Amino acid sequence: MKSIALSKPIQVHNNKVTVLRIQEPTFDQVEKYGIPFSYSERGDMRLDTRSALSYLPELTGDTPLLRTTASAT
Repeated sequence: MKSIALSKPIQVHNNKVTVLRIQEPTFDQVEKYGIPFSYSERGDMRLDTRSALSYLPELTGDTPLLRTTASAT
């Protein structure tokens, strides 16, 4: 699990969140949700938002960020 310090805290369910904890996806998760990006013929990276957002609830564990609307404070 990797910890990422936020430059600005966010408010989630009356809690101030200053660090996100995210794990690397497993093979099973990649198989389930797909690769969240691809490359164009020119070499530009394209993000597959649907795939990327599908990972977040699992990769953040019990962090409630993705089950609510969070606002910057």
